[in-house]
Amino acid sequence: RLRLLFLGWNGIGDVGARALARGLRHLPLLEELNLFWNNIGEAGTEALAAALRHTPRLRKLNLAWNSVGNVGAVTLAEALKGTPELEDLSLRWSGIGNAGAVALAGTLRHLPKLQNLQVRWNPFGETGAAALAEAVAALEEATPGLRISASGIPWPILEAARNASADARGGGPPREPGPPEL
Repeated sequence: RLRLLFLGWNGIGDVGARALARGLRHLPLLEELNLFWNNIGEAGTEALAAALRHTPRLRKLNLAWNSVGNVGAVTLAEALKGTPELEDLSLRWSGIGNAGAVALAGTLRHLPKLQNLQVRWNPFGETGAAALAEAVAALEEATPGLRISASGIPWPILEAARNASADARGGGPPREPGPPEL
């Protein structure tokens, strides 16, 4: 029956994340999982990702301020394809580089209900930024209310993605000028 699990600021680390992952297998109704600032690394993220297939109703996932890294992000990206109800994904300050950002970008098309994506303060470069911007532009057509919070995406790349999205929609209303929320 559990729908919300908030364990932020508990320092559970990889050992705790693996134990939690075993428990997630018994929570098919879980809608919100908040593990903000828990010292979870790549191994813990991989364990959690494997358990996500047992949480098909998950709407919100917060792994911000953990050490998800590229390996964790790639594994998580694959697992998120099985969470079609996901609306809110927070991976702020999670050590995600280009490989992780590219993997996440490839997953966005499998998340039709995504409304809020937070990936700011991650060390991905232009390759990851361009992949995310392109994926967000494509997803924005299906979910016009999508908000992305990403300080690593250079403004010219975001602007190009927005223009491509507008072109794909056949024009549409003009976008507000200026950089996105940082």
